Amino acid sequence: MKQQGAKSLGGDRVFQLHDTYGFPFDLTVEMAREAGLEVDETGFRDLMKEQRERAKADARARKAGFAAATAYKEVMDTAGATTFVGYERTTAEVKVGGLLKDGLVVSSASAGDHVEVVLNHSPFYAESGGQLGDHGRIHLDNGTELEIYDVQSPVPGLFVHRATVLDGEVKVGAAGEGRVDLARRMAISRAHTATHMIHKAFRELLGETATQMGSENSPGRLRFDFPSPQAVSDAVMNEVEARVNTVLLEDL
Repeated sequence: MKQQGAKSLGGDRVFQLHDTYGFPFDLTVEMAREAGLEVDETGFRDLMKEQRERAKADARARKAGFAAATAYKEVMDTAGATTFVGYERTTAEVKVGGLLKDGLVVSSASAGDHVEVVLNHSPFYAESGGQLGDHGRIHLDNGTELEIYDVQSPVPGLFVHRATVLDGEVKVGAAGEGRVDLARRMAISRAHTATHMIHKAFRELLGETATQMGSENSPGRLRFDFPSPQAVSDAVMNEVEARVNTVLLEDL
C-alpha cells in the first residue's frame, strides 16, 4: 500500500483481516502505524457493529422459529404466560393453552403434525444462556402422545414447546402430563456447570480479560467463548483441564 502511495488502511480491509483471517485488530493498527499508515478505525467498528446486529437477528430468527411474533402474542393473550416449574420437578400436570402449526394459530393437530405447543405450567426448560432447551414427552389424558424436541421463549413469559404428534389428536384445552428427558437434562446441566468451572480456571491463569462472551451447553459437550490477545498455549489448556478435574475429584 505504501508503494501505491496510500496513506491509510480502509475499515473494510481491516475488517476482512479480522473477520475472515482472524488477524487481531490491535495488531493491524500497530503494524500499520509502524509503516506510516493511518487506520480507519471508525469504519472497522461500524462494520463490526453491523455484523453483530446480523448475528443477533439470525439468532433471534432461529429461536423464534416458525411463527411471526404477532402469532405468539395472540396465543399469549389467550393462554397467558407460562409458569415454569422445572426447577422443582421434571414431571408435571399440564394443560394445552395454545397450538401453532406452520406459523398459524390452530385449535387442533393430528398424528404426524409438527406443532408448537403452549402449556399453562411447564417442567421443560426453554433455551437460554447457552443452555439448550429440554426434550421429553407429553402424554394427554385422551391417549395422545407428543415428542418434545425443542423449547424456546420467543416472547418474554411464553414457552413454546416444539413437538411432533406421535399419535392421536391434540386440542387446545387438553390436559395431561409433561415429562422431561431427565438423562439429557442432567447431561446438559453437567456441561453448564463445567462451563462455569472452565471460566473460573481461565481467569485464574489468564487474568480478568478472560471474560465469557458466549457458550453452548449440550449433552456430552460444551463450547466456551472468551477473548484473548493471542492463541492460548497447550500448557495453559492442560493446566485448565487439570485444575477443573482436581476440583471435580475433590467433590466441591
